[in-house]
Amino acid sequence: MKALFFIFFDICRLRAGPQTLPSSPFLLGLMLGLHFVLGVLLSIFDMTMPDALLLAASGTLLLLVFIYLLLAVTKKGSRFLQTVTAVAGCEVLLGVFILPVVVWFYSGAEQVFAGLLSLLIVFWSVAIMAHILRHALEVSIATGIPLAIGYLITGSWVANLFSS
Repeated sequence: MKALFFIFFDICRLRAGPQTLPSSPFLLGLMLGLHFVLGVLLSIFDMTMPDALLLAASGTLLLLVFIYLLLAVTKKGSRFLQTVTAVAGCEVLLGVFILPVVVWFYSGAEQVFAGLLSLLIVFWSVAIMAHILRHALEVSIATGIPLAIGYLITGSWVANLFSS
């Protein structure tokens, strides 16, 4: 387990790609479960539990569909397990860092600083997603960045549907 943590950590530091992860349905399920739980924890601060559960499920489903479509279009579907595992695992790892920032933000203290720190983490998550997509799709980082931004925008759009 410790070795897996360091693989995810290296992917987050842009030093390893999704291909370094084992192609494991169990690991994929574990990361998707953690992704869902983290989504609930991050959402519960400003919405009801049913909405938080629905948003978390939608976010996890969006991750699966987004990666599936990209890999299907580029005919690299065999990379699905490792790519989704990498994205979900890295989002979970980043979520561990952002959860205290979200708690800090909603506590009312230093909201500007917490907001800026959250923005920095969002930028880093885009860099990580672009890096993973670059490896999975065998494209340049210049192609990975707009794809990662598209994923972020789509996720934000979905989240806004639930916050109304």
